[in-house]
Amino acid sequence: MNRYGALAMKHWREEFPNRFSQIEDPQRFFTELGAQVSTEIADLAAELAAQEPSSGTFLANLGNQRTSTSRAEEIVLAQRVYLTEETDESDSSQPAQEQSWTPLVEDPSDPWWQAERDSGRLE
Repeated sequence: MNRYGALAMKHWREEFPNRFSQIEDPQRFFTELGAQVSTEIADLAAELAAQEPSSGTFLANLGNQRTSTSRAEEIVLAQRVYLTEETDESDSSQPAQEQSWTPLVEDPSDPWWQAERDSGRLE
């Protein structure tokens, strides 16, 4: 389990004991969640870094990259790890992604977009 999975496990255990107790295999669940969060942070950081103009110097570019990574981490952790309220008690076996976030990039092949389209929430 990576550090994001450990953060999520600790937060959910303390803040949402009912939801946490319903997870059949917390170790596997938070290991998978941590891996997903790590991937999302890396993807978002790359998107944010691509939006920043290159200054030409190594240190400035390194600073921009670290800033992008910090911003991405803050955004993704708020959406996926540090939940502030229980959104759906009926399905605690799925990561919060399925319940409380909207992708930054529209991808019609992504299951989230397909579910939104099928439900009629997307036009």
